[in-house]
Order: sequence, then C-alpha cells, then structure tokens
Amino acid sequence: MSPEQWDGIRHFQASEFRRPLDMDNEFMVFLDGVRDAYGSPLTITSDARTVQEEEALPGHAEPPTSSLHVADPDNGIWARAVDFPWILAGSARWAFTTAVMQVANGRPVELEFVPFGTNAHIHLGLFRDTRPSVLIFSEV
Repeated sequence: MSPEQWDGIRHFQASEFRRPLDMDNEFMVFLDGVRDAYGSPLTITSDARTVQEEEALPGHAEPPTSSLHVADPDNGIWARAVDFPWILAGSARWAFTTAVMQVANGRPVELEFVPFGTNAHIHLGLFRDTRPSVLIFSEV
C-alpha cells in the first residue's frame, strides 16, 4: 500500500505493521471494516512475509507462495492476511467472527483458529479469487 492509501485506513497505522508497503489495499480496507464492526482493538502480530520467511516457519503453507501472508511486490502480489493474538473470551471470538462475515459480505475469507500453545493466534485472510471461504482449526 502506498502512504496515500494508508491515509484512508482509520483503525490501523502503518507503524503497526512490519511490512506496511507490502499489504494489499483491498485487504486493508476489509480489515479496517472488520475492526470497525468488531468494536474492539486488534493487535497485529504477523503481516506480510517473503517466500523465504514463510518457508522458515514451522507448518508453513505448501507451496509457500500459496500463503496469503506472502508478498512479492516485483510480481504485483501483495499480502492479504494478518495474525492476531488469541481472543480468550468466547463471546468476543464470536463477535469477531460475526464481524468478519458481515464485512466479507460474500467475499471468500480464510479464518484460522490456533488456540493452543505459545503461538495461539487467529489468522485472517481475504482470498484473491472466488474459492469458498474456509474455517481452519489448527494446533500449529
């Protein structure tokens, strides 16, 4: 995203992202809408990655280029996923999930819950194509 595009994002600052220029504008508008509908702050723990960074992760996407976190600006590919810390309260997780579905408005999303271990988190991605939405429960 360009600095000008970041000006239109209300609930997040570029400084909250490790690689803000590698984020996809459509995804960030979507994420901003999710945050607005959810009504509570969301802390970004992971955003854009290179293929090499993706490959270094345990349980990484296969192939690594299929991860919505992967950005390859030289080829016009921008990251369309972020991770958040695990949301402890079940009612808050439900509110978050409801916000995701409301804002997606039929667009396909990837929502992954990783509730276990030291890497407990929630992953949210917005697919680039028309595949169906997926809900994943994972231990990794």
